[in-house]
Amino acid sequence: MKNDELTSHKPNLLISNTVCDKCYDHQASTKNGNCEICGEFIKKFFGFKCELFGDYVYKELAYLAEKNDALVYIFDHNFKSYDGHFILQDVFNRDFRGIEPIPNGSEVIKINDGNVRFIESLSFFLLPLPAMPKAFGLERLVEKGFCPFLLNNKEEIDYVGDLPDEKYFGTDIMKSNNLARFKNWHNSNQGMIFNLKHEMEKYRSNDVLILLLSVMEFRNQFKEITSLDPITRNFTLAPVGLEISRAKFFEPEQLAITPITGF
Repeated sequence: MKNDELTSHKPNLLISNTVCDKCYDHQASTKNGNCEICGEFIKKFFGFKCELFGDYVYKELAYLAEKNDALVYIFDHNFKSYDGHFILQDVFNRDFRGIEPIPNGSEVIKINDGNVRFIESLSFFLLPLPAMPKAFGLERLVEKGFCPFLLNNKEEIDYVGDLPDEKYFGTDIMKSNNLARFKNWHNSNQGMIFNLKHEMEKYRSNDVLILLLSVMEFRNQFKEITSLDPITRNFTLAPVGLEISRAKFFEPEQLAITPITGF
């Protein structure tokens, strides 16, 4: 939203996929029905606030988790630099006490709020979302799509018409391989009737599914190889590596000491 020279970012669509250890089928990469522990699989929240999503998290998911003596882990790609600020603002608006945000300068890499954990998935994967299907062998299931995010503003939100010009898709910041894929997609879809709201919903739903499948595949492979769960005690990759070293390689009462001059 723009006001003269000021630009204010406001979320107008939040989508979540919710699974737990009981309902998620790793072989099929999907959720088995409506789960009595974690509830519905897909939730969509429209509007310019995080309130509805927050209500779902704190009044439904947190309650279900408490009943089952569990925690809620919410993964968000680019949480620290963008989405996390919306969540933090919503938490403050609710006047919650005892929250534990973990900042890194102006970034928010994790928020602990009761039995809810908001986590930056980039801290585990160090990959952009388009690269994750290939990294985790999920290409047959999902592929990162394209959306004219520069049209996603209060004035253009109801746009229905020709396929928007390339410039609205952020081509100036695309990597070369992704740009080539976009060019092919854009050329092959000329003549389509483009409904911005509908396409945004499809695009965001696909993004969320990519992240869900990647997190679950990463966790499954990690547990199979190390017998350790990478997300229950850590929220960045560095302490995950340290935990593996301590659990699998260090002898009892042994400490790792880095030489002053390095290895």
